Amino acid sequence: MDVFGIKPETWFPVITLILGAALKGMGDFILEGQKAKREIQARLESNAETRRARAVDFQRETLLDLQEALQGMARATGRTNFEDIMNYRATKKWQSTRLSEDASAKFQEFAVKVTRLRVRVEDDETRNMTAEFSNRCTSVSRASDENDSDLKLAEAIQVFSKLNERIGDLLRYAK
Repeated sequence: MDVFGIKPETWFPVITLILGAALKGMGDFILEGQKAKREIQARLESNAETRRARAVDFQRETLLDLQEALQGMARATGRTNFEDIMNYRATKKWQSTRLSEDASAKFQEFAVKVTRLRVRVEDDETRNMTAEFSNRCTSVSRASDENDSDLKLAEAIQVFSKLNERIGDLLRYAK
């Protein structure tokens, strides 16, 4: 069967060559599309893993910084309590004398640090315990007398101890 006067021996190999090239091109196009999708997926997974690693590092650094700030706040609270007691023993009036500028400034500095770091912590329990510790430290300076102050300081130390253990657990088991 001649097509346009051309014998099948001539046109059949040309048509099959063109068809083969077209099918090969379509196959390559499909394979390249699948390869591109796999590369995009791999990049997305890699980016997600990088973000997870950064988040873990951020939490670890935040918790370490929080531990230091909590320790500072505990020391500052102890110092303010000591100054109140010493002033009381000298004047026989509870909290009749202002705290030293240094003690007051240190307490304020660590209270700000603790608050700033607390809001960055991912763990709800740690955030809540940190808020409770801050409140207990503040209550020491608002105590009605020496015994009340000592009691509130002991409560703050108890919360601090549990909070420090909680942070240690989070650091040990960080993923």
